[in-house]
Amino acid sequence: MKRLFTFFTYIYVCVFFVMNLTAQEAENNFEEAKKLMENGNYGKALKNLNKAIKIKPQWAEAYLKRGQVYYELSKYKEMIKDCETALEYDKNLVQAYFNLGIAQYNLKDYTKALSYFNTFLEKIPKDSEAMGWRGMSHFYLKNKKMACKDWEEAIYLGNSYVKPYYNKNCQEENASQIKE
Repeated sequence: MKRLFTFFTYIYVCVFFVMNLTAQEAENNFEEAKKLMENGNYGKALKNLNKAIKIKPQWAEAYLKRGQVYYELSKYKEMIKDCETALEYDKNLVQAYFNLGIAQYNLKDYTKALSYFNTFLEKIPKDSEAMGWRGMSHFYLKNKKMACKDWEEAIYLGNSYVKPYYNKNCQEENASQIKE
């Protein structure tokens, strides 16, 4: 009986050690992918993230990061799949909603993009970048008034990228409101 207990204890320790070793390997691949992304090496980053996901297939952040690589490679459908998978594993991974909005916007599905930006902004209401993208989605859905409102708020929050769109498309509207 004592031998059997010792044997199972040994097996447990070995399995625990191997599991920790593979978890560390997944972490190493993930961290290396982040460095590769910073240097613009998206192909190698993708390989590292694939390895990390293979080791830890329910790691939401790895799917999110791989989705970001797909964005850089203009593979928006793959990006969507990864962001949706990330949300399956972690509903609180708010960045995934923003990334889904970006992907849908780039696929010119402005209605879906708007929905994702709305979800993101419900959770992080003062995000100037999401506000700007939501404004762009409104604009392409022919809702100029809402686009101008979002762009104005985005500018107020510090987003200078939307200023040209605001100046070109909203200044006339605001000037006519002041005169009335």
